[in-house]
Amino acid sequence: MIIEVTGEVGSGVPSPKELAEQAAEKRTRVAILDLSQADTIDSEGLRWLEQVSTTLEPAGVKVRVVSKEGSKVGKILRLMKFDRFVLVLHTVIDALRFGRRASKR
Repeated sequence: MIIEVTGEVGSGVPSPKELAEQAAEKRTRVAILDLSQADTIDSEGLRWLEQVSTTLEPAGVKVRVVSKEGSKVGKILRLMKFDRFVLVLHTVIDALRFGRRASKR
């Protein structure tokens, strides 16, 4: 499940409860919050990220956040130490591949 967020993180995003319902319905194991097109993140957006993580993780859904390297959003996440409790990667491809074993040929 990939959730793309553009503009400001916090406005117009699905609620953590909605995401949990979608994840359960689709039997999703990984939720990727793609913030690579987001301009900024405020306290409401940080609270949303925390709530998504604390709602989905106990339900068995791993949360991965995508933020462009060097972006304002990425800098804020590091400054607020969000990268300590959610996995922050630089591309959706990295988020999809993370934790997968290399296939033997």
